[in-house]
Amino acid sequence: MYILDTTIGEPDLSKIRKGRFGKNGTYDAEFVHSSVKGTAGIPCVRSSTGHMCLDYHMIIDENGETVHKKRYETYPKIVVIANCGYPEQSHFRVLHLLFERIARNFHSQIIAEIYRGQGELLGVEHPRLEPVVSAYMSLLQKAGEEIVKNLKLSEETITALDQPLVPHDLYRKGVNEGLSVVMSGE
Repeated sequence: MYILDTTIGEPDLSKIRKGRFGKNGTYDAEFVHSSVKGTAGIPCVRSSTGHMCLDYHMIIDENGETVHKKRYETYPKIVVIANCGYPEQSHFRVLHLLFERIARNFHSQIIAEIYRGQGELLGVEHPRLEPVVSAYMSLLQKAGEEIVKNLKLSEETITALDQPLVPHDLYRKGVNEGLSVVMSGE
């Protein structure tokens, strides 16, 4: 998990994994006092961070649904970044919905969502892909700067981030050819 302010810092979450979360207040303070929260993976909302950031008392929210009461006056905003091996952006609809609920439950808001279909290409080393991956990484850098400076992405950046790295049919063909080679044992 990463805390994004004007710089990026990585808190020590081993205390959470070992069941020692919140005893000295370090993680709790890092979470609450950051202005933006980003995660690289699905957070265990009920079993870790949720315990420290929410009051267990239940209330009815503005939509008539039960939520936990706020423990703090303000909460960090949320940035979501995810990738998958399928080419279409539509595969992220469920994550979008999940993080809308997480933001609601944390009395927060999502300020940026970056979803990358064709994510497998980001780890492939090939001379013809290098300029594509390099350009995308530069775009991610720009997106990060926008988020830190403006607490949002520009429409131009959102549009650019949503563009496929390569045409979908070319991507599927390459994945299928690669799998055929692996499956044949060559």
